[in-house]
Amino acid sequence: MDDRGYTRHWPTLHRQRLANVRRLFSDLKREGMSQRTIAAILGMTLEKLERVVDAQLMIDDAMAREIEWAVHRPRGWLDDEISM
Repeated sequence: MDDRGYTRHWPTLHRQRLANVRRLFSDLKREGMSQRTIAAILGMTLEKLERVVDAQLMIDDAMAREIEWAVHRPRGWLDDEISM
């Protein structure tokens, strides 16, 4: 982990987390949840969620664990290639 809290394989890990967050976001929207509700469930502002989904904000380890906790998934679920 570097001084910013990123893991050594950050680019690959971030791409996987981003893909899984986007799938989660899409699935929840398809189930009828509003973007604002999804953000609230994930403990984020709507603006922060949009930045995450648009890849303008990196999903660090702490954020990944918070998202997993919020959607009742096991630790490391966002890091998995087949999370969804």
